[in-house]
Amino acid sequence: MSEDIRKGNATFLAFAHSFYKDAEAILRKKNQDYAAGNDPLSNFKLAEQMNIATTDKAIFIRMMDKVSRLSVFLQKGHFLVQNETVKDTLLDLANYCVILAYYFSQKDKIANEGLKEYIELKE
Repeated sequence: MSEDIRKGNATFLAFAHSFYKDAEAILRKKNQDYAAGNDPLSNFKLAEQMNIATTDKAIFIRMMDKVSRLSVFLQKGHFLVQNETVKDTLLDLANYCVILAYYFSQKDKIANEGLKEYIELKE
């Protein structure tokens, strides 16, 4: 591997590390603003409680809001609302991906625990 490629990879990984660090800082702050109590998904579950959308779809809708905003930016080359940058939108999208992955991990955990209990009852 050439030295230029190694430097490029190192630069990319340093950028990724910094980006993820920024995303986590935002996730922590926004989680305190949006989520109630100890449930980091409570604001998304509210959509399900109100029969608007399932929790996973509520998260996905927020992701699509960010994708839509990026799509318009790519078409027009600018945002009319100036208080959210492209980086801010990308950070939010990355965080919604984490939130959805967390939701699925918890759903799988509950499903697996239920299956385990079902198997134990059958035995």
